[in-house]
Amino acid sequence: MSNKKPLVDGSSAAFNIYAELPQLLLKNTGLALATVSGTKGSAPQKTGNSAVFNENRLITGTIGGGFVEFSVQKIVDDAIRNNHSALHSFNLANELAAQEGSICGGNMEVLLDAEPEKHIPVFNAINKSLSKREAGVMLINCRPESSGHLEIKREWITVQTLEAKAGSIKPGAINLIKAMLENPVKGDFRRIDLDETAEEQRHSVFLESIVPSPLLIIAGAGHIGKALSQLGKMLAFEVIVWDYRCEYANKENLPNADVVLTGSINNTLAKIATDLHTYVVAVTTGHKNDTEVLKTFIGSPAGYIGMIGSRKKTILMRDQFLAEGWATKEQWKKVYAPIGLDICSETVEEIAVSIAAQLIQVRHKLNKCK
Repeated sequence: MSNKKPLVDGSSAAFNIYAELPQLLLKNTGLALATVSGTKGSAPQKTGNSAVFNENRLITGTIGGGFVEFSVQKIVDDAIRNNHSALHSFNLANELAAQEGSICGGNMEVLLDAEPEKHIPVFNAINKSLSKREAGVMLINCRPESSGHLEIKREWITVQTLEAKAGSIKPGAINLIKAMLENPVKGDFRRIDLDETAEEQRHSVFLESIVPSPLLIIAGAGHIGKALSQLGKMLAFEVIVWDYRCEYANKENLPNADVVLTGSINNTLAKIATDLHTYVVAVTTGHKNDTEVLKTFIGSPAGYIGMIGSRKKTILMRDQFLAEGWATKEQWKKVYAPIGLDICSETVEEIAVSIAAQLIQVRHKLNKCK
């Protein structure tokens, strides 16, 4: 069994609204959780996007901004006061036609949970799984009551807990949950209607795949590494930065990094567990360190491995890796070198942007291929 393990504590990980909810609910009363549960045509956000409101304003997250959130805000106060959870539909073409700003022209359905505090144990379980970099599926059972309110019950399901929970899950959802657990994709949001009644009275189940943020490992805490750590955090990566130089590898120099490592590569980077959603960037001070970083990760399942340097350096290192048996030709094809998209970058900031753009490109490609 591998002794590699995640080094990122979920409490400092990239933003996830469910991981943030327990503390918000403990510190505040009168909150509502709104989730985009369906869209048709052009809409400002995808299904699964969520936001937390109180009676006065949006607290965190987004369900589309602008007039969409303004419309939800208008019904939040009444929903909180009356514990009135419900599904709300918005015709964006009709409702926005008289408003300033962009008009999407589609339809959006929003699930408004007026009592999210009932589900704190579920949100805590999600947080615990994310801290271990474990994916799962949140089941949201929505049953209409005779009063017109919607009864919402949430469950957190992982590979480890599926069997124990299977008896309480509707048969129509089991196969979908299994498929989502086998192939976890961020943003995967499904709906199952359990009866054929009118839509506003329909018993429905929503399934939301929740996965850890992709892990960005930056080897090298110089100017480019520092700039990239800031961009990586903005782009919702969990960021680990390593450098052998203590004067660079510290939180004062790298305030945006979740974890800062220093010391030998064998005692630090080599102990990090990697998967398809791991992105490795080698921007160290020289050929020797870049070589050691590549040797550490080139045979790993990391979805992205990039190295800074000229085309000449890339050719020389490729020849060395193949000659020494450190990599196969197929493994070397995984290496993005020279690193970054070709945007004619010159400054440190431009180089960091070119790398970040390539990370985005690869991330979307990997998600679509899963």
